[in-house]
Amino acid sequence: MEIPNLAGVIAPEDVKKKGGGFAADYVCWATTLQKIREHAPGWMPAYVASKENLPDEGMAHYAPDGSAYLLIYWRGPGGEITEPIPHAVMDNRNRSIPREKISSRDLSDSFVRGVCKSAAATFGFAYELWARIEISESEKPEEKKPENDVADIVAKVMDAEKRTDKSVEIEKIMKRAFEKDGKKFTRYSITSKAGVKYSTFEMDHAVVAKEAKEREGLVDVSLEKRGKDWVVTSISDSPASSALSADTTGEPPF
Repeated sequence: MEIPNLAGVIAPEDVKKKGGGFAADYVCWATTLQKIREHAPGWMPAYVASKENLPDEGMAHYAPDGSAYLLIYWRGPGGEITEPIPHAVMDNRNRSIPREKISSRDLSDSFVRGVCKSAAATFGFAYELWARIEISESEKPEEKKPENDVADIVAKVMDAEKRTDKSVEIEKIMKRAFEKDGKKFTRYSITSKAGVKYSTFEMDHAVVAKEAKEREGLVDVSLEKRGKDWVVTSISDSPASSALSADTTGEPPF
């Protein structure tokens, strides 16, 4: 049986830090499952059912002291079944929970935590966190660039910093007020019918978008990259709006 090797898959941005009395780095269960879907398609987690709750099968197996554990394994796309990995049902202090106090929330939380543990044991996924190995960006081979193609390089940088979405049809505009560092702000969220969301702090942008929505017109949205976010710099009526009006009526727009 060939099992995927997922060592080295996680990146620094996938790692979160847990605070409190027990500080630790971790990758959340949702990211774990998404990465496995991406790099090992068809592999899904499952649990070994317990016969101790007859006539119904349950998730929990029980140790001699009355505490519980789950047995989690993986099914492959070709019918592969991996060895089950035990994972104790624990509270948020990593202490075993007595049988009579175990809730459905405890079981569901323990399952997703156990999935992450079994992914490390089975695929090597995020093993670096368990082994305390520093996670760094994957090394990428250097791309050879033309020595005299300065104009092309500048153009690519400019394209990455600014963009314009043309002929956008507006679905809705939402307003949210919030306070930060003692200052009050209002953020406007503009959503297109294509599902693209635009964020702006300028009321004028929201007004143009609202007017376009009411008349079922189109707008052009200009954006600029600031840090990791795309910020709206301007919204204006799209030339396609008048053309659309003429096409739909069959008459000149006057």
